[in-house]
Amino acid sequence: MAGVALAAALALGCGLRLFLHMEPRQLGPTAWAYLGGGGNSLVVVHGTEAFAADVKLGDWAMRERRMVQEELRRNVKRILVTSSHLDHWEGVTLYPDAGALLAHPRTRDRITEWLRQRRLPGIHGWLAVRSEVRLMLGEQEAWIRWLGVGNTDGDLTAFIPELDLVVTGDLFCQGYEPAADASAGGRLLGLRRALDAMLEYDFESVLPGHGPMARRADVAAARDYLAAMESALREAVGRGLAEEAAVEAGEAALRAFPRLEPLPAGPDRRGNLRAMYRELAQAGKSAAP
Repeated sequence: MAGVALAAALALGCGLRLFLHMEPRQLGPTAWAYLGGGGNSLVVVHGTEAFAADVKLGDWAMRERRMVQEELRRNVKRILVTSSHLDHWEGVTLYPDAGALLAHPRTRDRITEWLRQRRLPGIHGWLAVRSEVRLMLGEQEAWIRWLGVGNTDGDLTAFIPELDLVVTGDLFCQGYEPAADASAGGRLLGLRRALDAMLEYDFESVLPGHGPMARRADVAAARDYLAAMESALREAVGRGLAEEAAVEAGEAALRAFPRLEPLPAGPDRRGNLRAMYRELAQAGKSAAP
């Protein structure tokens, strides 16, 4: 099962290097991040229970569960699934006693369909988050929010004010080229707007979907990068440039921004310029009388 899960995750753009190492990091008296091993994870303990976000897949999910149960001595009762990508949710099957699985309805439906196609047992206990849900984790609040279409059309984020923390899922990956999974409803234009919405809230510490811990300024830099890309391509589309000429114009406009590493099987800068050009061109056709 772990081998199948890993192969599927690689196909979704989460490369082997990100699976080779998992690092626990304590964020506060009650909170731990588990970096790597697929998508980054968060665990917040309260009383005899724990809340977890994005519980990985395969062997890394099993290792994380052992850490929570044996080292933290807690049972996970609520799980947040930020994305329908396998490396963020496959591990939920290891927590049969979890009373609630929080996910956007489109994420829930994709996971349910993925399991059905493979004739695997269904997952129960879903709690749909269409806009916002408030959780109490002991005396701490956690706000689960949908900020709009981004990496997929069902990404969720978690804001934990007491930790000054946002858990971004794949809306933001530290050190990597932004990505929108069009096959799961993602849009680059929507991703920029989702980051705008994220920055309307108070936080300083960032647990990204992939990569090391980050800061608010890193999210702002990713938003500014996408905004500059959009501005350059809107101008190119307005001038009637063909796709390759628009990509060259976009490359020139983005010269001042550092070139980011793509996630394996994910887009590089030129791939994102092409994708955004097509989104803008399609939007222009849809708006035409």
